[in-house]
Order: sequence, then structure tokens, then C-alpha cells
Amino acid sequence: METRLKSMNVADASKEAVRVMMFEQWLRFYFLQEQDGVLRVHIPDENLEKIGKQQAELLPLAEMLNGEEITYEKCQTMVCSFLATFLDGKHYASEVLPKAFDSKGFKVDMYMFQVWNKGHESYLDERFHDFEEWEEMIREWSKLEEVVTYRKKLVLGGSQTPGSGTSTVQ
Repeated sequence: METRLKSMNVADASKEAVRVMMFEQWLRFYFLQEQDGVLRVHIPDENLEKIGKQQAELLPLAEMLNGEEITYEKCQTMVCSFLATFLDGKHYASEVLPKAFDSKGFKVDMYMFQVWNKGHESYLDERFHDFEEWEEMIREWSKLEEVVTYRKKLVLGGSQTPGSGTSTVQ
């Protein structure tokens, strides 16, 4: 049996976890439907096929959510289950993901994603954007001088944590 070394890189694990959470948000943004007063994810077969080709590593999460009644708690449980099944102990040593979730980099990345999402919501709502488009838009937005400056303030802010209400972006 082949033994593979598992990564101890907390920063990489953090980036992967953020990407998974962005993907889950993207799925809910475009595929959430109300049926009989219940919110469910409904991903058409052609979209599942496209996800399988473009984000094969994320397809299992799309399949887990597809057809399911969605609540905040259920999404959180499914994302954590996905991360535990596909990353924790397989790609990363078992102690890495908990450290990634507690890292300042993860918290700042998630906060910045939420700022981007909220600020671009009306644009994102105008038409369907593939997940690759979301990732590209986020990368380009992240290069803007004011975004870079704000991110640095968050990272260097010491005890200030994103979402604590101590700073805002307009």
C-alpha cells in the first residue's frame, strides 16, 4: 500500500477551504429555489455535467447539496462533511484543517469574499456566471489598490478581526 505524505501547509488548506465555501455560496446563489415554502438546491443535469468537467474536485459537494432542503445549519454541516471527507486526513494531516479555520488568513479571506459578494450582488444577479467567472472576478477585484490596502489593514490589525464591527468597507 502506497503511503502519501499529507501536507502540513495551513495556508494552502485555508485557501482550499475558502474556495469550497465560495463554491457552496455560488451554488446557493444560482440554484436555490423555493418549492412549497421550502428552499432547495436544484442543479440541472447540464450544470452538474459542466461542474464535473470544470470543478471535478467540487462535484461531490454539488451532488450532496442537489435536491436538499437548505438551511444555514445544513449547509454548514454539508460543507464541513465535504471538507472532512475530501481534504482532512487525505490531502492534509488531520490537525491542519482546524488550524486553517482558526487562522487569520482564513478569516480575512472569508470576510473579503463576503464583502465582494455583497458589493457585487446586483451584478451577479443580472445573469448566470460560471464559478470560474466568480473566481476571476474575485481575483481581479482583489488586485484593486483600495482592496489591497484594506486587506493589509485587516491582516495587520492585530486584535481586530473581520466581521467584528470594528471596520467597514463602503
